[in-house]
Amino acid sequence: MARFAAAQARPCAPIRAYTLAARPQTVDLGGVTVPTWTYGTGTVPGPLLRGTTGDQLRVALANQLPATNADGAPTGTSVHWHGLAIRNDMDGVPDVTQPVITAGTTAVYDFTLPRPGTYWYHSHDGVQRDRGLIGPLIIDDPAEPGRYDTEFTVVLDDWIDGVNGTTPAGVLADLHRTGMRMDMGGGGPTSAVGGDGGDVDYPYYLVNGRIPDAPTVFTARPGQRARVRVINAAADTAFRVALGGHRLTVTHADAYPVVPTAVDTVLLGSGERYDLLVDLGDGVFPLVATAEGKTGGARALIRTSPTASAPPAGLVPAELGGRLLGLRRSARRPRRGAPLPGPGPQPSAGAHRRHGPLRVDDQRADLRPAPTPTGAGRGAGAPGIRQPDDDVSPDAPVRAHLRPARPRRTDGRSTQQLDRAHRPASRQPGGRWVASRYQTMIRMERPTATMVRSQDAVAVTAFPQVVSVT
Repeated sequence: MARFAAAQARPCAPIRAYTLAARPQTVDLGGVTVPTWTYGTGTVPGPLLRGTTGDQLRVALANQLPATNADGAPTGTSVHWHGLAIRNDMDGVPDVTQPVITAGTTAVYDFTLPRPGTYWYHSHDGVQRDRGLIGPLIIDDPAEPGRYDTEFTVVLDDWIDGVNGTTPAGVLADLHRTGMRMDMGGGGPTSAVGGDGGDVDYPYYLVNGRIPDAPTVFTARPGQRARVRVINAAADTAFRVALGGHRLTVTHADAYPVVPTAVDTVLLGSGERYDLLVDLGDGVFPLVATAEGKTGGARALIRTSPTASAPPAGLVPAELGGRLLGLRRSARRPRRGAPLPGPGPQPSAGAHRRHGPLRVDDQRADLRPAPTPTGAGRGAGAPGIRQPDDDVSPDAPVRAHLRPARPRRTDGRSTQQLDRAHRPASRQPGGRWVASRYQTMIRMERPTATMVRSQDAVAVTAFPQVVSVT
């Protein structure tokens, strides 16, 4: 059993232990049965992993996949913790940050859970993520400032594996061969993602592994405030999400707290996450995720009445055409320490204007970072929210709250000298200071094959020099 080095946990931190077993299984998507790969639960997505900031997460991953792929190559696997800024030897990119986990072996991931938020995990080997090797990861804030009564985790996905003998590897091979967009059910209209909604129109779009005709059902009581954690785990699809008869309040974007912003609908690109608050009415309401720029979508139901009838599967909520976060709609920052909005009815979307030609990244302009509570900091003993320019995941795009840094004066050097030094690391001589875009200072030490990045990160191999962060 391989065991990767553990990050430092806070003293007496609880250990959150889980076991995942990547293996072939048959999965029921709601009347549609497909052969695929799972993490041993017989369901897609995999099990929810959960802990609190400062806890130690220990996950044993057993590779029970076939020894070789269809092309005869060995079947390795790994786990990438999407969005987490952790030490790199805990982050599963095979042969880059960790050795591949070969068939018939088990490896243990062991690290301290960093900042709170909504994350997810998935295989980082080939197209295994498209075969069901995905799952949600929630890190709770011990000083959670929000007020809500119940919580729903929503994992969106596009699905083709096992449908009429199709596999993601076969689809990818066709794309490489033709270089053209593949239509699996007709093209969709142009939209907020422009004229390209992706390369594949999938036969199914899922919410928590269920097709729209047999949807996942979340239950609550009328008047309750729900926190809805939405994760787009799709490979090739952006989703526009709305809840029929309700407005949504965005509180977090990719795990970062933002000034609460009320909208009718949100748009998530692949890998993105939003946390939403909603005050629930009385009845059964469709939670709809349309495939942006494509045909079709995913659907779940939120039921607060045991006797109300469910809406028809083809119902399109008016909120999908309502307010989408955009460039000209900005939220005002509340005073420091201001609470989230209190419970109370929210107006229905009513009649809405159609959305304009916005790009996916445009909605970030609406969001502002939430104030950091007094006493928050980097240490495990400070459970509050980090400052926006603290460590972020290498795979996260630059957000509105991460403003590019101007080089800072150090060692008596001028800003102009630092500007000239701000060029690719591989071209830096030893001992020269440069400024990173996330407002940290990095020092090039000596040629090596490793990069060290921050308190919880280790090693991006094949990088030409050691980089120490100050």
